[in-house]
Amino acid sequence: QHEQRQQEHQEQEDQQRGQQEQEQQEQQDQQRQQQEQRQQEQQEEQDQQRQQQEQRQQEHQEQQDQQRQQQEQMQRELQEEQRQQHVHLVHQQLHYRQQQDQLYERHEQRQKEQEQREQQRQKEQEQRERQRQEHQERQDVQQARQYEQRQQHEQRQQEQQDQQRQQQEQRQQEQQEQQDQQRQQQEQRQQEYQEQQDQRREQQEQMQRELQEEQRQQHEQRQQEQREQQEQQRLQHEQIQQRQQYLANVQQMQQRRIEESIRHAPWARPFASLDVQNSWNGNGFHRQLQQAQPFPIYHTGSQTVQWGRRPQQQVVVE
Repeated sequence: QHEQRQQEHQEQEDQQRGQQEQEQQEQQDQQRQQQEQRQQEQQEEQDQQRQQQEQRQQEHQEQQDQQRQQQEQMQRELQEEQRQQHVHLVHQQLHYRQQQDQLYERHEQRQKEQEQREQQRQKEQEQRERQRQEHQERQDVQQARQYEQRQQHEQRQQEQQDQQRQQQEQRQQEQQEQQDQQRQQQEQRQQEYQEQQDQRREQQEQMQRELQEEQRQQHEQRQQEQREQQEQQRLQHEQIQQRQQYLANVQQMQQRRIEESIRHAPWARPFASLDVQNSWNGNGFHRQLQQAQPFPIYHTGSQTVQWGRRPQQQVVVE
């Protein structure tokens, strides 16, 4: 039992050490995952900023391409008009002023439209720039808040780890004291148990000796009683055998005596070839003749003697 308790104690220490290692491994994995998550968030923010910058550059390039295409279109239109004017100059001298005015108005209209488009583009650009700045400010505020949260989280985590370490050291110290106390109590209980076992073993040995002595005496007594009973049964059996032998001898003597007296009786000679049965009916002998019985049955009142075909058959005496 002591080795089993030591083994259980060792298994408990191994289990606690395994739990501590598992908790440390889980904390390290959690810190590594948080670090990887922060790096991934920073990478995503950088990718998002780079994508926004590329998008703004692409939009600016598209606007420049659109303006260049518009200018080229206007230039082509102007050249086409000049060519037409040159072709139809002779035929349209009367309308030259009007066309010039129309061209001037159209040019002014184009300039106005160009100015409006430029103003619109500038407004859109200013709006996008303002949105970008607002988005950048929000991102800066969010990053600052996240950095502050990470700092607070790391500080709380460090405080929690210090507190857990102190609690672990305190639990280990308390556990060591408890183990020492348990070991002392175990040694004391083991000593008391050993003393009880010795005392119990002595009592059992004493009881075993007394029981063996009692069983030996009972066995001797039963053997003595069995011998006496066997001797008594033997004597009774001998007495019964002697009495049966005596009765058998008496019966044989009586049978021979009766057979001789009946065989030589005068009244039995005429019926030698028949079976004769004499019965006592209260008034005297009553003779009955039965075939195939050479010897009669003779009754004297107090005893009945019966013969069969042979003289050696059993004689019944009542």
